[in-house]
Amino acid sequence: MKSEIKIYKIKSNPKNPRVIKNERFKKLVDSIETIPAFMELRPVIIDEDFMVLGGNMRLKAHQFLNRKEIWTDMFTKEMSDKMNMKAIEEDREPKTYLEYCEEIIIKDNATAGEWEYDMLANEWDSVLLDKWLVPVWQNPDDLDYANKNKEIDIDDLENTMKLSLEYIEDDFHFVKNKLSQIAATPGEAVKILISNIRKV
Repeated sequence: MKSEIKIYKIKSNPKNPRVIKNERFKKLVDSIETIPAFMELRPVIIDEDFMVLGGNMRLKAHQFLNRKEIWTDMFTKEMSDKMNMKAIEEDREPKTYLEYCEEIIIKDNATAGEWEYDMLANEWDSVLLDKWLVPVWQNPDDLDYANKNKEIDIDDLENTMKLSLEYIEDDFHFVKNKLSQIAATPGEAVKILISNIRKV
């Protein structure tokens, strides 16, 4: 049931597996400001306890903008029951309401499909695509390097550093697959690789 409700009633999900930070978050805020009808078309998904199942970052952007209300669509136990009736008819295992909620959390954040990069490069404006949070190649003339060459304060570095890389989706899946052959998680695999490099 789609409705616009008070933001203070909604709870951010502590199990949200995806975040948007820094420049990308600013672009999300900008998109909500410039196309407010988008939220009505793609509302935040909540459960019956008003916990966010899909749209945590859109909620955060609304809070950043000091908005008082946000468009939501509630996933109800009645919907879960109907889905289970269909599952039983099709000889599938029914699920609990909580199991459906957890599935929605992940599926809302999963990226299905692949970008047609040739079409994006030839028929879309790379500056606009970047503004709209689509990770694509950009013309070097359109890039802003103002913050790229700041001096690093070595005394301010933590013992553990975070490595951030940008690459296309196919490369990501290739690397992820190779890392999964080394260890259970990408983080563990990288630690093993670094350890092996140090032994050489």
